[in-house]
Amino acid sequence: MLICAAASATGCQPGEPPTPLTGTTPAYVRCSDPTPGVVTVADLVEDWVDLERLTSRDRTPYVRRLASSTNRATNRTDPATWYGDDAGMIRLEGQERVILESHVPGALVRFWSANPSGRFRVYLDGASVPSIDVEMTNLFAGTGPFAIPFVYQSARGWNLVHPITWANAVKMTVTSGSLYYTIDYREYAPSVAVEPYPAASSDSLACAIERATETLTLGSTDPETNAAFALDTTRPSVAAVDAAPGGGVVRLFRFHSNTTDRDVLSRVALLVDIDGIRTIEIPLASALAPMSDSAGVESVPFSSASDGITIRFPMPFAQSFRASIEARGPVRLKGTLELAIGEMDVDDDTYRLRATYSGVQTVDASTLPGEPRLASIAGGGRFVGLVYEVGNADPVAQWWGEGDPIVSVDGHEPMRGTGTEDHFLFAFCSTERFSSPFSGQTRANAADNGGIVTLYRFHTADDIPFESSFAFDFEVLTWGTHNGRSIVDPVSSVVWFYGGANTTVKGDAGNAESFAPITLPEGSIKPGAGHITCG
Repeated sequence: MLICAAASATGCQPGEPPTPLTGTTPAYVRCSDPTPGVVTVADLVEDWVDLERLTSRDRTPYVRRLASSTNRATNRTDPATWYGDDAGMIRLEGQERVILESHVPGALVRFWSANPSGRFRVYLDGASVPSIDVEMTNLFAGTGPFAIPFVYQSARGWNLVHPITWANAVKMTVTSGSLYYTIDYREYAPSVAVEPYPAASSDSLACAIERATETLTLGSTDPETNAAFALDTTRPSVAAVDAAPGGGVVRLFRFHSNTTDRDVLSRVALLVDIDGIRTIEIPLASALAPMSDSAGVESVPFSSASDGITIRFPMPFAQSFRASIEARGPVRLKGTLELAIGEMDVDDDTYRLRATYSGVQTVDASTLPGEPRLASIAGGGRFVGLVYEVGNADPVAQWWGEGDPIVSVDGHEPMRGTGTEDHFLFAFCSTERFSSPFSGQTRANAADNGGIVTLYRFHTADDIPFESSFAFDFEVLTWGTHNGRSIVDPVSSVVWFYGGANTTVKGDAGNAESFAPITLPEGSIKPGAGHITCG
């Protein structure tokens, strides 16, 4: 494997030979090798922390589903009935509301709620007696069947990430009269053998729980970097790596910038080319680079702190990896890129890490919900993350995030969530700045819901595979809708996904105009300590 510490866009500078890489970063080795057609609880637990599995199709494919409390009968054009996110259910059975039902093998991978109450019951494989029957407050507090850190709270949002599995069918019910919830779950083909809950004790399960517990509690253990590059927007500097025979992978990507100024970072593009194809072209600000007005990020696949941004999503390449920075305006930025590079068997079925930037879109939510499209992808891959930024200049500064995420996969009926903060796994329009293992809010007003907000969510075990198409729309729906005020909100986003060699993105933004940051009128931003919540 060869590297170039200073390179032009086409390779090493004339007369400068490439340098052999000394030492490579080893691959992640799972507690047990998954068996095609078989799914164990240990497999699903380890999926939360095994980022390398995202670089290819699962040996046992699945379809990701979503059950949520959004009320599809709600008429969002009607000022009297526009809001309805706590009435979703399949049917009522006595005192139990059925919130999820499936008749094929599957697994719950995440359960989120803003207001856990009443009892939660899980009926497996046609049984009339529940296998889980627990007060929801105990379930999410870690005093029920699942312990911390597989349950955790983020800014008043409660999360369960321990899998609940079924061999053939499941019914989940609640007794609470009003509940906000989303349930991410997988469905497998009828022939797949899924180990039902509860799992039998085994060495592989103990190993998986130990690994996941350590990562969710202490954070990821990063490998040593083995290559470093100086990058500068004012000269043709490129971090260049050529693969060893069979292929290579960047297992850690860490960039240090010489500034934390958002205006600069918003106008500098982070560029990555894999095997001659541009796979990442996004503003450094939207890559959550450390900024003076933002809180840090410490998630499983991504970190942002004073020492720079760290991307742990693996970046496979068959022949070449190139990374650079480029000014998209009258700015200059210098930085250092450190990589942990290893060998990997890369072929036509290996996915490449991609990131697409939407550019700033303005959405009029005065009378109807706006519905900007954040990504439109053709081909196969996995959706693994979203960084979302919204500006709210409404003079009353009411909550702007009642809009639902809407995800369309392979022509299936779209999956619809319940609201913005719900998708990002917190609750009640909190302005708390927080970072949890998979989501966070890095920027928000301390005093109200106005100003500019930055949110992120990354996916590992709850990723969304797609074979032919993927689209992500996110409603912008505010409490000021229908009240006669003019409410025009700008939004921008970066969608992270893995894609195949033939996967294409529509509307990928890359010109200087698209990199202009979100701006709001003077006085819209009220910095300060503390935070507020509603509800």
